[in-house]
Order: sequence, then structure tokens, then C-alpha cells
Amino acid sequence: MRILESRSMLYQNPQLVPMQFTIKLEESDDGGYTAQCLEIPAAISEGNTKEEALENIRKAIQLVLEVTREQAQVIGEIATVEGSVG
Repeated sequence: MRILESRSMLYQNPQLVPMQFTIKLEESDDGGYTAQCLEIPAAISEGNTKEEALENIRKAIQLVLEVTREQAQVIGEIATVEGSVG
């Protein structure tokens, strides 16, 4: 198994600064590649080629960030309470 590392840039919003992530590519003994984002461990993907694995990990990162953002919004709504003491 050979491990390669690559930096990947992801634009979530064209008005924002691009985010950079470190991607670990592992060449599989059976062929193809597995890609994992080191900064976002939940983002894992694979592909038959390096290029396909990198494109798939970009999509996986976008999905993880989207779900995380949605969950944060829900948590924020649930955590908002009003009350008074006295």
C-alpha cells in the first residue's frame, strides 16, 4: 500500500476565501485509491484513479460540511431559551 498526500482546495461559496484540506490517498492492493480528509475524518471516499478519488473526496467534504452546518443551525434553535429569575 502506498500513501500519497495532496492539498485540496474547496470553494463553499464564491464570495468566501477557499478552504484547504490535506487529503491522504492510499493506493489499494486491489486497485484504485481511498481518499481521506485529515482535517475532517468523517470525509472518506474512493475512486478507480487518483483524479476520481480526489473528485469524490471533494464531494464528501462538501456533504459533511453541509450536514454539519445544518446540524449547528438546529442545535442553535433548540438551545435558544427564554426565562426570568425572580
